[in-house]
Amino acid sequence: MAEAVGAHAAGGSVERAAVRIRAGLSVDAAAVEHGVALSAGRHQQLAGVSEIVGVGTLPSARHRGLALGVTAALVADARWRERKPSSCRQVTTTSRESTLDWASAGPERR
Repeated sequence: MAEAVGAHAAGGSVERAAVRIRAGLSVDAAAVEHGVALSAGRHQQLAGVSEIVGVGTLPSARHRGLALGVTAALVADARWRERKPSSCRQVTTTSRESTLDWASAGPERR
């Protein structure tokens, strides 16, 4: 795994992703429990359109509505960005089993 991550970092893809996040063009959201991302996804903006991509959930965390929550957080953020500048936010929700942090990575909202 470390080799695969290192290969991507060496190829510049990590830095390109960081530049897009800092510019507010890509936003990552995750359902995090006890410091572990159980479900995550991204939306990417281009020319006034936002595409939601790569929403996935760990097999051990399926059937809890986490992908739905991640997708809803991404849609809400994309809609907010239509009206406001780049953002970063974190929301905590409680499910039947535990408390989850829904975190979006991106520039801070002003």
